[in-house]
Order: sequence, then structure tokens, then C-alpha cells
Amino acid sequence: MFVQSSIFSDGISLKLSGNNYKLSYPHRFWLEYGVELRNALLDHMSFLSTLHLPFFTGEKKLVYNSSKPLFHSLFMKLMRENIPYFADNDNVPAGDYFNRLEGSEYVFDGVSGEAPEYGADPGDSCVIGFTFGKESLLLYGLAEELGLDTNLVYFEEDDPFGYYENKHKRNLSRRFAKKHSKLWFIENSLSLLRFYEHFKAPETQVGWTRLLTEYVLMELPLAHAFKSSYILLGNEKSCDFSYVSDEGYDCNPSFDQSSFWTRMLNRMTMGLTDGAVSTVSPVQPIHELAIIKILHNRYGDIGRYQMSCFTDDDYGKHDRWCHNCTKCARNYVMLLAAGVNPRDIGFRQNMMNKRFAEYYTLFPEDTTAYTVYDVTGLGRDEQLLSFLLAYENGARGTLMDRFKNEFLDEARSREDELYSEYLTVHSDRLPSRFRDARTIFREEIAY
Repeated sequence: MFVQSSIFSDGISLKLSGNNYKLSYPHRFWLEYGVELRNALLDHMSFLSTLHLPFFTGEKKLVYNSSKPLFHSLFMKLMRENIPYFADNDNVPAGDYFNRLEGSEYVFDGVSGEAPEYGADPGDSCVIGFTFGKESLLLYGLAEELGLDTNLVYFEEDDPFGYYENKHKRNLSRRFAKKHSKLWFIENSLSLLRFYEHFKAPETQVGWTRLLTEYVLMELPLAHAFKSSYILLGNEKSCDFSYVSDEGYDCNPSFDQSSFWTRMLNRMTMGLTDGAVSTVSPVQPIHELAIIKILHNRYGDIGRYQMSCFTDDDYGKHDRWCHNCTKCARNYVMLLAAGVNPRDIGFRQNMMNKRFAEYYTLFPEDTTAYTVYDVTGLGRDEQLLSFLLAYENGARGTLMDRFKNEFLDEARSREDELYSEYLTVHSDRLPSRFRDARTIFREEIAY
């Protein structure tokens, strides 16, 4: 398979198997991004967005007209580290996937060069990949409080299942811009390369190996345009959680959001910007429940825009919460745990009713949950504490009655253990510029 990449007036383009895929920036931002920087981004995105294609197409050799990227070896490491989880998820022996990767050949026709000169003088500014999810909203509130100049970007992807999600986020962005900040929309059809459906391939999660890495690299031209010193990520503590597969492999479903990989992303952005741009996840020391609590108690005017559902079917046609998935259920009970009325955040149905039991990992005999955090039980204890706090806040309903009868004793007997994990600021190191974030977190989740 030949991957033909090129630079055009607003961004980069890939052509393969007769199809074109583009990443498009505002023209003046791309124009200001130097030629060497554009070429480096092209080299990295060409390989990163296609390295998994042998799993989709069965072809063993990919030939690129671009150059071998500077961080080629890290991209390959990312793929290898993800294989145990993907194999377990796809019910395929991990050895088969390792053999397929090792049997793939990647040939680069371009002449490899050194890291480009950056040529920008960054200030006290940041770029946030902004989705209206709880993490990105908290990052915005936190950055504003810390005095950083914040610049928000959303990659509007060519997603066969993302029509309603994009529609809701367009609507939210118009409202958000009136009171807070503009959101820059960047068109990205390279995203289609992640979907096995697009290639009529068997179902697999392999295409999602490098999602966050893509986003960080795609934010570099924006960091340059805004003269930003930081790219901020919302990788919370649970991104370090893993489980052991039946084959005995350690599987991290969110490896590219782990604290280890965040450090690798920082190495990449520093390496491609002459050390000017750092990649940081200020929320790395805390869990989702703490994020919900801090966001809505300290930055409530920002938190009310929260959208943490993909709304990828007709259930989300009219509302930004579909009320039909585990993400909705998890956020619903966490909002109750934080003392927030979910209706104030856009929920239209009471998800403590009996018929929603299937979306809570706490009720495994009823659940139809399919996300790995539900299936493996990685999210179970945080949900147990969320139900306990919601119950103590006076939340009621059929599922609260069930919690009281089946799980209240366990939750109370483990209360100290659960608090020390899920409502604690852990010891993850943060750069000195974000040291005050730890103080803010402690103020809001003190118990």
C-alpha cells in the first residue's frame, strides 16, 4: 500500500487506495507555521495515522513518500504496548497481533532530517483540546484561575457515528463563546483511518492505538500560533489502571493517557519545538469523581456546559446526554455524589429508575455495559463510592434502594479505603507552574 502525503494551503493531506484525507487549519495559522515544521508534522502524522493499517487491510508493506519521523520508535512502542489490550478486547491471541505487527514493513522514501527549528517565542499561554467533557472544562477553569492565557481547540472529525456529537458541540460552543472563550474548530478527516468499518475490515479496536498522541501533535501548529508554552491534557489518575488478561498480559485500556505516556508526549512536543512547548496533565493526581466535584463546586458556571456522552445514535438526537449508555450513568451518579442536580447539567431523565440498572457496573447481573472499565470491573469501586456519597446527599430512587440493600454495608466498611483512592490528591509530580493546582484540588475535595 502506498501512502502519498502532501502539504496544501491549509494543512496536510494523505492519499491512499484512491481516497483523500485531510487535516485543515485556519489559513493564517498554517501560513505562519514554518516549512520545516510543516514537513515534520507531515512525516509524523503520515506514519502515526496509518501504522495500524496492516491489521485492517492484510497488506504487510506500507510505502511512504514522506520521511521516517523523528519519533518513529515511540510510535512503534505505543502500538506494542497496546496490543495485549486490543487482543484481549478482540478475543484474539496476543501473539497473533504481535506477529502481525512484527511482520509489517514500513518503507520511507523521503530523506530523514533532524528536529526542525521552532522559531517562536512562547509566553504564559496554553492550548487545551476542548470537548466539553468534565476534564477539559476543569482544565479551562483551572488555567483561567492560574492566570494562563487559554486557547481552546476541538477537532471536528469525519466520524461515521459523530453527527449528533458534533451538532451538540457546535451549539454548546456558541453559548460558551458568549460568556467565556472562543472554541476553534479544526476539520480532521484523517480520523476515518481509525475506523475498521471504513475499510470493511473485521471488528477491532486496533485503530484507536494513538488517538491522544494524534491530538497532541495536531495541536502543535496551534501552540505555535498562540505562542503557547503548554499543551494541557485531561488524563486523570484512573488512566494508569490496568487488569490482567486471561493470557497473563498486563492490559491498560488507556495506555496513551497514562502518566508514563504523558511523559513521552512531553518528550515529543519538547523535541519538535526546541524545548518551547511542554505537554502536561494537571489532573493526573486525581480521579473522575474528584474532577466532577471540583468542576461543579468551584467552577459551576463552566461545569453546566458538560457533555460527557458520545450521543452516537438516535437517543442523543435532541439532547447532549443520550441516557442510554454507561457514560451517562457514571456521570449521573457522580453528579449526585457531588451534590449537583443532573437536570442542571442537561439530563432529562432520572437515571436512578430501575430500567437504567443495565448501565451501571455496580449491578453486574443486570448490566449490558460494554466499555472495558465496566466489563473488567476497573470502574466498580469508584462507582461504589459515588453511590455512597449520593445516598448520603439524599438521592433516592429504585437504584438507590437497591444500593442500600445490597452494597451500603460494603461501601461503609471500605469508606476510608475508597476515599483514600478516589477523593485524594495523589503524589504525581506536576511542573512548578501548576503547583497551585494541587492546593485547589485539596481545598475542594477535603474530607
